[in-house]
Amino acid sequence: MLFIYNTSMFWIILGFLVYLAGSFFIYTFADEIDREDLDKFWFITFIFNAIKNIFFSIAFSRREAKDKSSSSLSSYDNYFKNPYNPL
Repeated sequence: MLFIYNTSMFWIILGFLVYLAGSFFIYTFADEIDREDLDKFWFITFIFNAIKNIFFSIAFSRREAKDKSSSSLSSYDNYFKNPYNPL
């Protein structure tokens, strides 16, 4: 049985969602906030960037384990290995 968190795509998408959700409002209001206040909260983007990179590293480590077993998502994984072939 294949669980969704065993796929590399889950971790990549989760990384993007966490990063964008965590830094969206800081980037949105960056022009309207004073520089001093922006410096107080800018470290939050670094934290979410680090979390995103951790999720990406989990995705790449799952990639190696995924090649050894077959799954129902193998057509999508083959697409990312060779994107010029149609699904």
